[in-house]
Amino acid sequence: MLTRFLDAEENGYESLDAEGREAFERLLDCEDDLLIDWLLNGERPTEGALVDISRRVRAASGL
Repeated sequence: MLTRFLDAEENGYESLDAEGREAFERLLDCEDDLLIDWLLNGERPTEGALVDISRRVRAASGL
């Protein structure tokens, strides 16, 4: 899932600004159970920046 986001030509990692890249780094630092909830189960993170980045990662994977 993360690889698809990193490799996506549109709306992937390369399209992120500095703030978006910081949010992605924060996402990677999160606990696995939270990542599963957000990325696989579609639950919404409580932190605003993580909401957008999790949505973008899910979209790159077709979710």
